[in-house]
Amino acid sequence: MNSESVFTYTSPELLPVLEELRRREPIFHTLAFAASPAEYERATAPEYWEVGASGRRYSRDFILRELYTTPPPLADALGWQCWDHAVRRLGPDTFLITYVLRQGDRLTRRATIWEHSPEGGACCFIKEPWLPLKRTIRLLYSFIPHTLQADERCTLLKQREN
Repeated sequence: MNSESVFTYTSPELLPVLEELRRREPIFHTLAFAASPAEYERATAPEYWEVGASGRRYSRDFILRELYTTPPPLADALGWQCWDHAVRRLGPDTFLITYVLRQGDRLTRRATIWEHSPEGGACCFIKEPWLPLKRTIRLLYSFIPHTLQADERCTLLKQREN
């Protein structure tokens, strides 16, 4: 396995989990995750929190208040692109999904910890109830060496896409 594929490898038995979670990312910006503020509330674990690209931490309560006042844009409508998805099992019902997200000129490496809850109820709008526990990291350009200038990063990204 080369140094790049170690970051995008998903073991064959986790491919169904990868496909299920990939539809829900980026969370808050896909209808597969949630379509209304009430669904956002059901779709996030009570202890959910996330770290923004700036390094600032956001609580679930803060995020839900923002979602009630300003619905988030849908990723597809804005032309956002995701790639390099991978899933790793962290525990019996806990998984980490990682991927790259391009929002216009902004690139971020995303990681979300998801927990599968067999009792249901929390995500009744989703076929299988999954709850994101926390967005662990959102680092701008973290998959490209930080020593590169922004235009060099974009060139490297374009080369990777071809």
